[in-house]
Amino acid sequence: MNSMIPKMSGEERREEGRFVLPEDEVRIFGAVAYMTVLEDRLTKIRLRRTWSYVQWKERETAAICLNMLPKDEQEGKHGEVAGAYMLQITPKQAKVTTHDPEGITNGLTTLYWMLREGGGACDCGTFTDAPACEHRGILLDSSRHFFDVETIKGMIEQCTLRKLNRLHWHLSDDQGYRLESGRFPRLNEIGSWRTEPDASRYGGFYTKAQIRDIVSYAGARGMQIIPEIDVPGHVSAIVAAYPHLSCSGEELEVKNMFGIHEHILCAGKDVVLQFVCCLLDEVMELFPYPYFHIGGDEAPKGEWKKCPACQARIRAEGLKDEEALQAWFTKKVLEHLQEKGRTAVCWNECMKSGELDARAVVQYWDEEEDAGYCKELAEGKRKCIYSYTPAFYFDYEPMLTPMRRMRNLKPVLRDGSQVAARNLLGVEATFWSERIEDRERLEKLAFPRLLAVAEAAWNGLEDYEEFVKRCEEHVRVLDEDGIRHYSMAEADLEGEAQKEAIIKEWKPMVEKARAAGMGHFVDILGRLVEKKLEGIMDEAMIQEMLAEFRA
Repeated sequence: MNSMIPKMSGEERREEGRFVLPEDEVRIFGAVAYMTVLEDRLTKIRLRRTWSYVQWKERETAAICLNMLPKDEQEGKHGEVAGAYMLQITPKQAKVTTHDPEGITNGLTTLYWMLREGGGACDCGTFTDAPACEHRGILLDSSRHFFDVETIKGMIEQCTLRKLNRLHWHLSDDQGYRLESGRFPRLNEIGSWRTEPDASRYGGFYTKAQIRDIVSYAGARGMQIIPEIDVPGHVSAIVAAYPHLSCSGEELEVKNMFGIHEHILCAGKDVVLQFVCCLLDEVMELFPYPYFHIGGDEAPKGEWKKCPACQARIRAEGLKDEEALQAWFTKKVLEHLQEKGRTAVCWNECMKSGELDARAVVQYWDEEEDAGYCKELAEGKRKCIYSYTPAFYFDYEPMLTPMRRMRNLKPVLRDGSQVAARNLLGVEATFWSERIEDRERLEKLAFPRLLAVAEAAWNGLEDYEEFVKRCEEHVRVLDEDGIRHYSMAEADLEGEAQKEAIIKEWKPMVEKARAAGMGHFVDILGRLVEKKLEGIMDEAMIQEMLAEFRA
């Protein structure tokens, strides 16, 4: 497929002839779960067929064949990289050869696009393909706004069609705890619901049966789900349900306002670590994958500084300060996950103490200017997932995070250094849901910008103009599939058009803030806009725009 996103990265050896999907019975050799996904996808584009499955001895007669081989029996890059595959197409058969299940789903996804473009047929040849990044993902926040199962599945389907393979699922925050809990029922009775400013009730949670269904659905499409239970900060929903887990024990409500809240888990009480470990055990039962995200961002230490239990813990463990206390707390949680065969992922703030356990994977989103505590990511001392705010925070409109941020993207840190290539696991686009209330807005913010993430994570994105041409075809596909999206022009605004769009979007908020006596919002907005537009808008234009806000 000439317009495939991401395009194949390896060799393409075209041969004479065409493979045509049989009109009557399609004989299959391979895993039913993966083939069922292909069958469903083809049915949706009016390529409905009758499918039958053959045994090993009949595999050469199958129209579609899955061939799983050990790594040492394969040659070249497609035998080394996770998710790599070889697709061999003859007039009689389409065969996917790989060494892992993700390679099967990637190969079948390529076959799907070929058959879709060809109306049920495709050219013969041998094609090898392998991703540049192991981790090609999105973050979806179900805490601030709760998305139903069909919305989650819809995003999984659209992402895996572009060979994105990780869903980082943010399931707990100040605004709601979103998993059914048999061990801690108050998390659902109290922590899953909040009272909105208009006095209405908002919330919900996913049952364990729903989670298993979503995990199975994602797995059949080659996607792993990384759950996030954020600790020790962003826990208002948890401490509203179990107040004794905070330092003060104060009765709280689940928050209906977004931002950073002062009540966090008490690191001085043994019962808190016991609770966290028990809760993570319950969550791990639902997500059978190697990584588990424990947050660690935006944890204010005001309560710890005046908490007798936290101060006693600092003295007993010989810790330097409250940042070191968070490193101690994180290490205890990390060790528990390690005992269960899991690797912890945490946000880059966990590195502030300089004592974060080397086994933790860091997800980089940003740091205070010139803070410098993330330098070991550039030195290659630990694994990193890259989600730098100016390029990957897709909860912001395209006017602030346009597609061209992906052009020649380098994993740069705030100080200008780069994440060491050998330790870069991959990239992740984030959809924090403070301003995403429903499926329509989620899809619009995602597309077509996620196409650039998929391409960059698989191949890099050096020839941006060629990529944009392929996007034009995929925008038509999004329309056919009923996916809401921005136009390519809207997704890649620049210059005067970009400036005017930002003013139109933000000026009403500035006026409301002033009317409410919150004039300092203008300064906050100014810093945000400058940070996000650095390098993609002329500095004079940025200042001109900010002057209009201040006027």
